[in-house]
Amino acid sequence: MEKKKRDNVRIGDIFHRMYVYEDRRFYRFYQVIALRGRGKTKVEVREIEGGVAAFDGRYENVVPIPGAWVSEKTFIKKIKKISGTFYIGIGQDWAGKAYLEPDMQEYLCWSDNGPNMANCFREYHPALAAQLHLEENTGVYATERPFRSMGDDCPALIRYPDGREEKVILKELLHYEEQMQRSQGDS
Repeated sequence: MEKKKRDNVRIGDIFHRMYVYEDRRFYRFYQVIALRGRGKTKVEVREIEGGVAAFDGRYENVVPIPGAWVSEKTFIKKIKKISGTFYIGIGQDWAGKAYLEPDMQEYLCWSDNGPNMANCFREYHPALAAQLHLEENTGVYATERPFRSMGDDCPALIRYPDGREEKVILKELLHYEEQMQRSQGDS
């Protein structure tokens, strides 16, 4: 078992932890920075940021951003295995496991309310948001790098159901400047 762990968990691997708060699904990511313990049965991990690779009017595909450290804090955790999948314990609650699934590249997030890209898109472009579905390869896609915030000024691509594509700038699509003015007026 020890040899198998050493062969299957490597420096640079990313563990993901999914949790639900109220009516929103979130992910946190932890990148392996060192193998520890006798027989390399533990890992030292550091939390990294996630970004949005694509969204529609309801869902967001979130991806880890390797090397984008959230803080300097590291954790040394024992590697465990359940149903053929490696995991580490992070946190004290029922969702306190972070899993290593190397084949997963994107993680589906959803929310029925709150400030996120999918909800903002649905608010400002309801007719368009209603016709786009990520599972059908339509939606708003990051083209150069994952989106880190709604105010990101990076290029995006809208893919329509009829195959058309339109280039946009994320913060303009989500009316970010208007949102900021509105929130400052509420203060």
